Amino acid sequence: MVKPGYNAQNVKLIVAADVCNQQTDQRLLGAMVGQTIELKKELGIVEQSGIVADAGYFNETDVLAYQQEQTVRVTVPIAAEGEHQGSKEKVLGLEKFHYDPKQDTWECPLGVLLRRIAAQPEADKNGRLTWKYRANEAQCAACPKRSSCTKGGGGRMLRVSVRQAHVGLRALPAARS
Repeated sequence: MVKPGYNAQNVKLIVAADVCNQQTDQRLLGAMVGQTIELKKELGIVEQSGIVADAGYFNETDVLAYQQEQTVRVTVPIAAEGEHQGSKEKVLGLEKFHYDPKQDTWECPLGVLLRRIAAQPEADKNGRLTWKYRANEAQCAACPKRSSCTKGGGGRMLRVSVRQAHVGLRALPAARS
């Protein structure tokens, strides 16, 4: 007798899959969402469905593009800054810092301020436009939590998306005039 592998009443179902030779999943979210939308059309499913992917799929451009999609709701955790895939090395992520929109500064958990160091946003390694903030090198060097906060020389640096408000983060830094 054949027994089903999933109880469709109680378990979520995987409806899209792909195999590729890319090192990361960051550019693959769009293809998975596209497959799901096409399958729903073929099956005549009109109600909104949820798509959940791990942080490795996080790509700001794709997530923002699918926020307006009416037939699917895409949920992908924001890839945490400081967590490097394939590495156990972690540093404090952006969620541990507090943004002050009046001063346009970020404050670390121990109270050190990180100030914006560029007048214009720059593209990060994933192509998203980010503002750079850096803490004072001397303050970081004397910090008892340095080894869990930054691995590099100099003061701790944060890269913050210019579109952070659209992807669920805190207050958005404004452009300097």
